[in-house]
Amino acid sequence: MSRATPQTSALAGRRVAFVLGTLDVGGAERQAMLAARHLRDRGAVVSVLGLSRPGAVLHACRDDSISCDLVRFRWPCRKSSLLRGVARLALALRRRRPELVMAYTTWANVGAGLAWRLAGSRGCVWHQRDVYALTGHRVERWAYRRCTAAVVNGAHQLAYLERSLGPRRPAPTVFPNGVTLPPARADRATWRRRLGIPDAARVACMVANFRPEKDFVSLLRAWQRLGAGAAPARVLVLAGAGEDEGRVRDLATALGIADSLRFAGQVEDITGLLQAADVSVLSTHGEGMPNAVLEAMAAGLPVVGTDVAALREALPACSHALLAPPETVDALAASLDRALTDPQLARRLGDANRTEAQRRYSVAEYCASTERLVCAQLQQRPAHA
Repeated sequence: MSRATPQTSALAGRRVAFVLGTLDVGGAERQAMLAARHLRDRGAVVSVLGLSRPGAVLHACRDDSISCDLVRFRWPCRKSSLLRGVARLALALRRRRPELVMAYTTWANVGAGLAWRLAGSRGCVWHQRDVYALTGHRVERWAYRRCTAAVVNGAHQLAYLERSLGPRRPAPTVFPNGVTLPPARADRATWRRRLGIPDAARVACMVANFRPEKDFVSLLRAWQRLGAGAAPARVLVLAGAGEDEGRVRDLATALGIADSLRFAGQVEDITGLLQAADVSVLSTHGEGMPNAVLEAMAAGLPVVGTDVAALREALPACSHALLAPPETVDALAASLDRALTDPQLARRLGDANRTEAQRRYSVAEYCASTERLVCAQLQQRPAHA
């Protein structure tokens, strides 16, 4: 069956606003932009609002001719700040006249859940993308119940949502992330020269912003246990940005491993970076469904990580052997050592990861599921504030 053109699509001319907690690029923001571009290509009038920090999403929206602005809102906060923030967000939405609001991450979910009726929209979709930020506050519970639909990207999040915010009707829907790797902008050799990594070195790479939920402490202590100076050389690449980067750099210096680390910053050419690595790693206190792991799987890399529900759900069963209990430095070091020193194991698990990514994390299915949800929401009667 042929795909409808924007002129014949049920979405032609329909107005959809995406509300993001930050305009930095993380996994949730990449998924939101996938959905935003798809809806735009189907004829919808799409806009994006960020609630904190201008970043790469702003530039991506400009490149894609998608309206994008920043409006200040944060949560948790005092009651007076909450009222002002909701008013600002409602006014910013009202100017864009969206029929549907799509919110991603906790600040955005709470703010949009409180503001969308004031903006005159038909509905608001709560997209849960983590398992650590909710407090269970009555404001969160009220915003959650006011949303007309809720979506999670991993089945393990269903229990977390019910435990944190209580049951809701209709129940949340599970939409697995869509993962795609664009062509690399630079090849393996170029990336290694750029980062100052010898051709023979074995490279582990963690793609994650420097935030408290990521367990960089355990990762760096595990890396120290490996003996980074041993032959062949081992290099750990950390790709991301965030408020904790300075503390991570300081810890690397204190542990005496700074020479074996490379801080790559926020990377647009994620495909090229992954091709320059031999192993992907994610050390974490908790995850929703980490895009970085799905991208590493799609790149055919073995994944070493913390044994949390999200990674067990994402990875095929054979790859669970490289998962270490949370904050268990020796076990994480042992998993890294296995993946870096056994090429046959790394190749076998990498191939299994790629197959799983192709089977379960299709961009086409993610976009189709999002489109079906949006169309259903747009058929609702307009809400009244």
